[in-house]
Amino acid sequence: MPSLPGKNRLSAGKINNSLVIAVVLLIAAGAFYYFFPGKTRGIEINLKASENPLLGEAFEITVGFANNSASLIKDLKLSLNLPPGVSFADGKNGLRKTNSLGEVGEGGVRQAFFEVVAFDVGQKKFRLEAAYLPSSLNKGLIVNKDIEVVVRSAIETKIVIPEKVVSGEDFEWSVECQDVSQADRSPKIELIAPKELTTNFKEQTVNLKSGETSQLSFIGNIIFPEEKFFDLGLRFKDKFMGRDYLLSEVIGSVSVAPSPLSLKIALASGERTAVKPGEILNYQLIFKNNAETPLRDIVLKASLKGEMYDFSTLNAGKGTFNSSSKVITWNALTNGELKELSPNDSKVIDFSIGVRPDYPIRRLNDKNFTLEIESRIESPTVPYLVKALKTVNIASLSTKVAGNIKLEAKAFFRDASSGILNDGPWPPEVGAATDFTVHWLVYNYSTDTADIIVKAELENGAVFTGKTKVEVGSLEFRNETREVVWRIPRLIATSGVISAPPEAVFQIKATPQPSQRLSFMPLTKETLVSGRDEFSETVLENFDAALTTALLHDPTVKIADGLVK
Repeated sequence: MPSLPGKNRLSAGKINNSLVIAVVLLIAAGAFYYFFPGKTRGIEINLKASENPLLGEAFEITVGFANNSASLIKDLKLSLNLPPGVSFADGKNGLRKTNSLGEVGEGGVRQAFFEVVAFDVGQKKFRLEAAYLPSSLNKGLIVNKDIEVVVRSAIETKIVIPEKVVSGEDFEWSVECQDVSQADRSPKIELIAPKELTTNFKEQTVNLKSGETSQLSFIGNIIFPEEKFFDLGLRFKDKFMGRDYLLSEVIGSVSVAPSPLSLKIALASGERTAVKPGEILNYQLIFKNNAETPLRDIVLKASLKGEMYDFSTLNAGKGTFNSSSKVITWNALTNGELKELSPNDSKVIDFSIGVRPDYPIRRLNDKNFTLEIESRIESPTVPYLVKALKTVNIASLSTKVAGNIKLEAKAFFRDASSGILNDGPWPPEVGAATDFTVHWLVYNYSTDTADIIVKAELENGAVFTGKTKVEVGSLEFRNETREVVWRIPRLIATSGVISAPPEAVFQIKATPQPSQRLSFMPLTKETLVSGRDEFSETVLENFDAALTTALLHDPTVKIADGLVK
């Protein structure tokens, strides 16, 4: 029986509309399951980044947002917060960008795209903040989601350098670089090397083709101390959105092999941690011919650097001294032993100079003084197979100058300004107790000093009253040793020199004995001070004289009045 019109059949228009709706639903479902493979209640956020993002190239952070709740979501805002070293690719300043997506119905999906660019390599942590208002609530909610992205350099570099070089001899070095990005590049290259290096490298722009490897080759020469290491390499810098950034950096380490003409600087007294002001230093310049041929017409120089050198005490022997450059020079004309140095032969040149007895302290940062010698030796003779214009070597020696800590101990009878009042007869009398205040002042010169201890033992007949006034640290009396001890944790350099000295005051009571009649009664034995020099890692020590009733520092009394009656 023929079917009735309109029954069990769909018109072509209805079929087409159904197909469109089905395709749309499939696309939405695909997007949903791409971002949200596991359906959960509430909202769902997923972050994805472009694969293998490269330094200096824009890449995308894609955000997927799904409303799995049973209510409408209003005023959805997705904000991406950038980590350090990353900017948005549109070139606008700011570390945060927001996309407003409006309403999201039940089961709805939204997407947002953020294009960013990194200016340094490594792991980057991005934070996505989703702010929205559920229709079932009167209060907005905020949800955070993080994604970590590893950014690689757009070029890969490798340095080829010798493991060792000889001071003064030419050597070859090179850098291989491959552009691993999808674009050609023209980075600017800069040298990483000590100032002593001479090379044919020139700061320039190099053209790198995508996927290709290029090699940059150079010649270098360095005059550097034996058995020392130096860094050598290149920096590749590029520009993006008008901003310079480090595309890549490759560095190698090179050691300096023993030279055919070795050189060493030493103190005749042996290796020292530090020297003291006022010392006379005897230096030795020791050199040896390690080549198989004689080295002729040797020139030896020593450059002296340091404010603590006392140049008026310099004794350079046969050397000539340039007072302007502070350089001593010895050559074959003044020293016959420099005319020729046979293979395996070694010689020594001596000179001496004193250390200033005082410190040139004018400002708070005048501290940590050092004495430096830089010596250079050279001969026009070049051993066989050595690629150099002359045989040359250098050596250096740096010596720290220890600090100094001084102490001043004073005793007073009339001392109202200290806030401690003294009582008793003056002049002192046998059998009668008289009070005195003792002041200790500490002066710390050119180095920071720690663990400072000031101490003095009380003489017989003197007792500690317990009255004290201490600005810094702590003061105590040890009954078993009869010592007054002042401890200061730390003093910075120039304390008491540029600034007022730290001070401690304490009171003692002294009772003269009959045997002390017509003499000055001893109050304390020598006062000692010690501390640890943080710069030179040495122990500093000093002292001040014992105190008596002579009261040499009290301007209100006469010295003779201190004689016991």
